[in-house]
Amino acid sequence: MAKSSFKDLFKLRRKSLTKSERRAQTRKLKAMRWIFPYAIERQYRVFIKKWMKDFRDLTTVRVKKLSKWKEELNPKRNDTFAEDMFKWNKEMLDIQKKSTSRKNLARPVLKVAEETNEFNREQFEKFSTEAIGINFYDEEPWVDDVLEAWQVENQSLIKGLSDDYIKKINTAVSDGVMQGKLLKNIRKDILKIEGVTKNRATLIARDQIGKLNGKLTQRRMQEADLDLYEWLTANDERVRGRPGGRYPKARPSHWIMQRRTNLYRWDNQDLFSTNKGKTWIKRYQSMTKTHPGMAIMCRCTALPYLDELIGEIDTELNAA
Repeated sequence: MAKSSFKDLFKLRRKSLTKSERRAQTRKLKAMRWIFPYAIERQYRVFIKKWMKDFRDLTTVRVKKLSKWKEELNPKRNDTFAEDMFKWNKEMLDIQKKSTSRKNLARPVLKVAEETNEFNREQFEKFSTEAIGINFYDEEPWVDDVLEAWQVENQSLIKGLSDDYIKKINTAVSDGVMQGKLLKNIRKDILKIEGVTKNRATLIARDQIGKLNGKLTQRRMQEADLDLYEWLTANDERVRGRPGGRYPKARPSHWIMQRRTNLYRWDNQDLFSTNKGKTWIKRYQSMTKTHPGMAIMCRCTALPYLDELIGEIDTELNAA
């Protein structure tokens, strides 16, 4: 027996309610927000930074030897310096090999993906329960492929973070000694590299959690034939383009995307509607040309659009 569509179940649910109950349901549905998984993003950011800790610890130990290297009259002809640099690089690579094992990287990254999926599923369940009275989904055979693809991409991003760190640290130390830089200046160069690495860890965590959350939201809505959505921002001072916020002049703007008159469709990220889907026009130059969560470090989310369906059902019921 074929499973009833989300819209059919919504109609059945709506018809079972009294007029006052339908008004209450409409208010609740309009007030709902599809929440961004902030706690998981923070957890992922902490994991990436801890994952890089062994590299930083080795750098700290090795930098202490710089004073010895600096005492050499001619480090360019000093075999000890070259041998030590070779040993340092080998130790870095050994740490990387250990850190990129399935136990230390693949499994933790997949766990983050699974937690994000569970969080996203709970958001849909809240909406589904209010709209149709039950959880719409029982099996989702497509989820594993989405999570595995995200896992592979993120393993590559994190390993790339360590590749870049090793290369830049080796260059900073080697060039610094060869050029006769003061020890304190070499340390400053290393601190800058570590600062950039921490910022990249933050970017990876927020960007990738946002992207996974966005992909899961889109897939779940489309699987339920909910093809239209309203745009929801994080509604704080960091939203791009928010007047009075941190980035009021940011373009493209995400703030203007959440206007109540705006409507979007999953099958075309270049279009939007200002008249409840009657006509569709190209997004303005100032608007982002992506779905929620897909731009770099985007924390926006989507809310299913049911106004048209609610109108059709209520008109039918009021005429009966």
